[in-house]
Amino acid sequence: MDVESKEKILLAIDQAMEHCQKAAGATNELAERDRFQELHQSLSGHRFHLATVQDDYPIDNDFVLEAKQRDALTFSRFNQKLLESVLTDSATKLSDADSIASFSDRVSQLSVRSVNSMKNPHELPDTPIDFRRYAKAVTSGEGWEDQVRYALDDEVRTRAIVFGGESLPDDSPSRPTKHLGAVLETGILAAQEAARNPNAPLSPDQDAALEAVVRLRERPALLVQKDNFPELPDCWRRLNQFRACIRRRIPCTGRIDWRPGEMVGTGFLVADDLVMTNRHVVEYFADPPPAPGGNWKIWARAKPTIDFKMEHGEPERSIFAIQSVAGVHPAQDIALLRVATQAAEPAGASLPAPVGLAGPGVSRGTDLYAVGYPYVDNENATPTEVIRAIFDDIFQVKRLQPGQFNSMFAEYGVFSHDCSTLGGNSGSGIVDVASNLIIGVHYKGKYRQANYAVAMWLLSGDDLFRDLNFLGAT
Repeated sequence: MDVESKEKILLAIDQAMEHCQKAAGATNELAERDRFQELHQSLSGHRFHLATVQDDYPIDNDFVLEAKQRDALTFSRFNQKLLESVLTDSATKLSDADSIASFSDRVSQLSVRSVNSMKNPHELPDTPIDFRRYAKAVTSGEGWEDQVRYALDDEVRTRAIVFGGESLPDDSPSRPTKHLGAVLETGILAAQEAARNPNAPLSPDQDAALEAVVRLRERPALLVQKDNFPELPDCWRRLNQFRACIRRRIPCTGRIDWRPGEMVGTGFLVADDLVMTNRHVVEYFADPPPAPGGNWKIWARAKPTIDFKMEHGEPERSIFAIQSVAGVHPAQDIALLRVATQAAEPAGASLPAPVGLAGPGVSRGTDLYAVGYPYVDNENATPTEVIRAIFDDIFQVKRLQPGQFNSMFAEYGVFSHDCSTLGGNSGSGIVDVASNLIIGVHYKGKYRQANYAVAMWLLSGDDLFRDLNFLGAT
């Protein structure tokens, strides 16, 4: 894209942003004011990324590609027709919210079209998990069937299960409505069949029911209370020797709310007043800088906090105000938040001890755990009744989620893991059990495939993290 065209679009964005500010100040209608403010925020993000991106910006990371599609980050390979369309708009007076919204949409389309036209030579694998391979492990041990049936009476919950294929609207007559007990019975029979014959054909309902059984047995999500967790399932009893160490890590993780009672993700303390989380969590309450070298700005209407407690059935709180955005990584989905050093509730309380960050040294099968606040199925693929049955309507509270390291994708700077997570776990630290140090930051999952975390040891030399404790003591 030539400099002249770029400058014209930047000028048009500046004019639209100025109009948004004036219009928001002139209207007495709250909804209309909010609309102009949201458009201003959207345009501000477009402008920043358009102004700062380089013509030959490399796409060397799957998350970068995804983030640029989501946030409409602008690249140099613009679709010519859309470019001409935007330049035409820039010559038109942007006088109302609809025209500004249309203009903003065109800039977004321009970005997405250009990204889609670029080939990414390093695509993350897209291979669904075959849960039949877990059948022998699940069916081992006397009385395993009853352990599955009674798991729901314990404080063991997993991420939700899709069964029956594609997601359906809530009022669809075809939507599955099976009682969870029936689902588990189906899963028990499917596990027995797959243990006898690993290649046994399973129906969609049997396959999903088998996943329910596997996750209840193999990848639980344990409720945390008083910085402790309940008795572990048989397959995770080996973690009991690390219980004291794990309990030391639990207090440094908290629930991030963008305003009181409205959760947006998870974060964990990495320095005396710094919390690490995902960039996409921060985007719920802050805007990127309008110009290079500037600072992210927390919205005036936002009152972000982090609560290091928020445990099920426990009234105790440990709420600290989030004061500013200390930094956002330019490529990876990571951000640092500056927090108050004294609690708002209970007043004057101190922050918990921060966690250290680990260097490399993990391999496939390494035991890990996440601590976070699972909330929703972001894919909207899971029947509501199944989610409610498995989680017992207990969401947005602290959980311990054990799992294992799966694969390293160095070219993306990420690794995959199989801790059971949901939306709300965004920003959870992934902890190596043996060292009790953070090795990654969970940022997304693909249903029936894997969860992904940014590999922190690859960022140990990054300027944003130079003051953090890598390879710190446990």
